Parts: sequence; C-alpha cells; structure tokens
Amino acid sequence: MNSGIEQSNVSKLERPLDGSLYVPELYDWQYVHNPTVTAFLYYNGESDLQTITYKELVPAVHQAARFVADTIGINIFGDRESYPVVAILSAA
Repeated sequence: MNSGIEQSNVSKLERPLDGSLYVPELYDWQYVHNPTVTAFLYYNGESDLQTITYKELVPAVHQAARFVADTIGINIFGDRESYPVVAILSAA
C-alpha cells in the first residue's frame, strides 16, 4: 500500500465500456493495463490517506474468490450461469 496519492503523472488507459467485460474481468483488465493506478483510497485510522493499487488489489481478490468458491463448492472455471449469488458484508 502506498501512502498519499502519487499517481498524478501516471498515464492511464481507459477500460472498455461496451459491456464486453464482466465486473471481475474489468478488475483483471485494470491489473494488466493500469497496475499502478489507485483502485481504492482509505484513511488508516491515523489521519493518513492510504491507497491500494490494482497490482495489490487483484491478486487479493482472486485469492478471496478461490476461498469462497472452495468453501461453497463451486468450480470457478464452470458455467457462470450456474453460479449462486454470494454477498459479503463488512463493517470495515
């Protein structure tokens, strides 16, 4: 994680907006094309602004997805139409 916002000089490619990518694929696209761009900003509790880049975020999202898929017993490489709806709520 990076402290502060340091991407003002970063050249960023725009993602496709034609509906050709599902939400997970949009994150993967950003990971490949804009890895150093900030995905999320948050305060760390000490008044410091923290950033998470796509390079940091996407591998963690994939790991969490594999954990959830293994826990509920679905094949992540299977037909998306058969996937159950999964919601994860967090207070932080």
